[in-house]
Amino acid sequence: DLADVASWDAVAGDFERRLAGFRGRRAIFVHNANVSLSGNVGAVDAASLRAAAIANSAAPLFLADAFLRACRPGFEPQHVSSIREVQGPRLVAAYRGGR
Repeated sequence: DLADVASWDAVAGDFERRLAGFRGRRAIFVHNANVSLSGNVGAVDAASLRAAAIANSAAPLFLADAFLRACRPGFEPQHVSSIREVQGPRLVAAYRGGR
């Protein structure tokens, strides 16, 4: 549950475990999670709004950071992509990160 900040350390640990034994040159992390809300700000349940904001905004930043930290030196530049769909197959956001 990406809205549960306490779960992020477990994901970071999983990145570290999986990438520690990886001998390839490039690792790619694609983050496609999206927590949708039905309704308008001010009318939506505050807890749901908070969970969506954490899962859609803060979690991608933390997980991208954890992924890049877990990549060993010598990897080609790592790529982190975040693609969300809102109201159909429209590209809303994409970004790349790397060292």
